[in-house]
Amino acid sequence: MAKYLHGELIILFWDEQVPFQAVKGAVSDAEFLAQVEKEFGADDLPDFERIEHSFGRWGVGVDESGEPGQKFYQYDESGRGRFPITVGWLSNENQRFVEDRGNNYER
Repeated sequence: MAKYLHGELIILFWDEQVPFQAVKGAVSDAEFLAQVEKEFGADDLPDFERIEHSFGRWGVGVDESGEPGQKFYQYDESGRGRFPITVGWLSNENQRFVEDRGNNYER
């Protein structure tokens, strides 16, 4: 499973439109935006509808071809195996921001 340090952007690959970006840990809005800008650049920084604290965990799921693969799960509540994350939810217009990155997200 992927290992990220507190405050690092969690890199996810998407097959579909991107609903959010996530940083490991409960960080401030400014820290969150700095990590997104560091990864994508100031010119490509999208507008986020909201930034909030949440929880995530890594697990194994099945992809479209029936092969097992690593998946990232996002939750509103804490629980076993879940770690704090800061999530920036993108508006529908901005969900194409990194559409070429592959869907490992399930909620």
